[in-house]
Amino acid sequence: MERMRYHQDRIDTTAYRNSTLFEPTVSIQFYGKSKKALEYEMNVTRPDFESLMSYEDDTDPTMKRVNNPNLKNTITHTFRASANLKSSTSDLNLWTKARAEIIQNACGNRITFFPTQGVYVYQYDNVNGNWNTGASMGMSRSLDKNRHYSIQATTGLDFIHSVDYSIAYNTESPILSSVNTWKP
Repeated sequence: MERMRYHQDRIDTTAYRNSTLFEPTVSIQFYGKSKKALEYEMNVTRPDFESLMSYEDDTDPTMKRVNNPNLKNTITHTFRASANLKSSTSDLNLWTKARAEIIQNACGNRITFFPTQGVYVYQYDNVNGNWNTGASMGMSRSLDKNRHYSIQATTGLDFIHSVDYSIAYNTESPILSSVNTWKP
């Protein structure tokens, strides 16, 4: 149980939060001439407790921060697959890995600007559509018969799809923007 004494201009309370987080991990490995593995993992991140308090900070007349008591937990689903192949005639080792991640209810910062009043309104809110994937492969082998020295080569590529809020003008409706990034 989480407990917080929260005191602001308009709120004076003691808040409580009970939560049970379900974060499973499932892993399967296959052995033989090559090792193969499959894995699924789920992680849950709770929103900051203070940001769930129903409160508006308008001490600066040009900026208003609004807490969001309806923020949901962020859930990250990660899938991994790998294979490791060893040569039976030499010490050559080849491997490959793949990963995919889906993020539900990510926490984004929603910004709305009202030019007639000259006020920016900031509020954290959940956003969906974030995911990323990647793959890599490599090889290694010894350079000498005593295996004191070795050489390794690795390559990989990631793709990241990010979704977050853009600045909205004169509307409470959220405007989303997305960015795609390739990363070697």
